[in-house]
Amino acid sequence: MAGLWLSHLPLGLLWFSEQTFLPQNHAWRAPSWSWASLDGLIVWHSDMMTTVDPVFRILPETTEAMGLAHEGAPYGEVVSGSLYIKGRVRKGNVSSDGQDEPNAINLDRAEICWDNDSFASLASTSEIFCLLICQFEQVRQPGPSGLLMKQVNQQKYSRIGVFHFKPLQIYDLEGDEHVDIEGRVERFQRAQIAAAELFESSDPASIVLI
Repeated sequence: MAGLWLSHLPLGLLWFSEQTFLPQNHAWRAPSWSWASLDGLIVWHSDMMTTVDPVFRILPETTEAMGLAHEGAPYGEVVSGSLYIKGRVRKGNVSSDGQDEPNAINLDRAEICWDNDSFASLASTSEIFCLLICQFEQVRQPGPSGLLMKQVNQQKYSRIGVFHFKPLQIYDLEGDEHVDIEGRVERFQRAQIAAAELFESSDPASIVLI
């Protein structure tokens, strides 16, 4: 499907570009969720791929929404393609001015990979949304991770990047250097719990990714 195997979803959606500076001024050639929509080097990182959120599902309508350029080439060029998804979606906040939006996930500790440098400006001018794909992992403690999206209409979204919460290290915590180790450990444990619960309050939603 537009360069991705259905059997590899949803983990296959966690690709990202290592050449986001390249201009993307070509005509439409693939849906936003496909790496084929971009020019440049595309990679996947295994650290993002923890346990898939059990709520996440690719819905059956997806296979009917793929428009092939040539019917005899099922793995070739597409002229349209939508992913029908059931998953957890929350607004994301990447603002660095300290003004957090209520009910939005604060992404200041997340690693963000925009699909193109031009998308970074959307964070200050438009709402962005986070689609959870992989959960926080208790053992190695990476995650959660998923897609960054902009809303096209009430149900449709377009991918603009990926987010990933790396394992938290106790020395990453900001604060007074004189705080005792017990205080840092307590804050570290609270941060772990917060990462694990980022999407717990999100009800499953049905969306279309175009």
